Amino acid sequence: MARTPKGEVTILNKDGWIQLRWRYQGKRCYLSPGLRYDPINLQVAQQKAAQIRLDMASGNYDQSRRKYKSESPQQHQSIGAVELFQRFIDWKVKRVDKRTLEKYHGLLTWLKEFFGERPATVEDASSFMEWLRENLAPVTAKERLGLLKAGWDWGIQNQLLLNEENVWQELEVRQSPKQRPQAFTKDEVKQIIQGFEESRYSVSLLGEVHLFTYA
Repeated sequence: MARTPKGEVTILNKDGWIQLRWRYQGKRCYLSPGLRYDPINLQVAQQKAAQIRLDMASGNYDQSRRKYKSESPQQHQSIGAVELFQRFIDWKVKRVDKRTLEKYHGLLTWLKEFFGERPATVEDASSFMEWLRENLAPVTAKERLGLLKAGWDWGIQNQLLLNEENVWQELEVRQSPKQRPQAFTKDEVKQIIQGFEESRYSVSLLGEVHLFTYA
């Protein structure tokens, strides 16, 4: 990646989304304002870039970068669970194969049905996973939980979540322990032996009866 000149703010196209990049006190800085890469939003990004350049030059730079985030409704409310995961899928499109991508879209359908336009809280996340476990095999639910954790980590890294909390992080899906095979009862063994004796294959099978154990 090319080095950004000192005092310059570069506007990038990151998988269809605007990202700003610059250096401050020798450190590389990024800002993802949550804007699609299109002509109108580029004008907004250019204004932000100009503001950042001016603040660095005048000594008024905001190291928290809150000052430069998008002036949108998302500043006042957290992004919805569905929109966040959809953006994550948009980012994943060129990074996973088609079959894997189908899993992401399948999970998005579940999120739409459960969350609608709501953001995901810790309580909602727990309820969603309970609902998912009721409808999917444990191994599948566990895999989907991994996708959700990855999606929210990505959202935090790209400053799309106000509280910077991964609501799925502490959740897990435990698979039911395998049950040990039940031993035959005495009555069942008697019935099996009787069946062997009455069968024309009894000569070859009776020799295996010693393998049966009693409960």
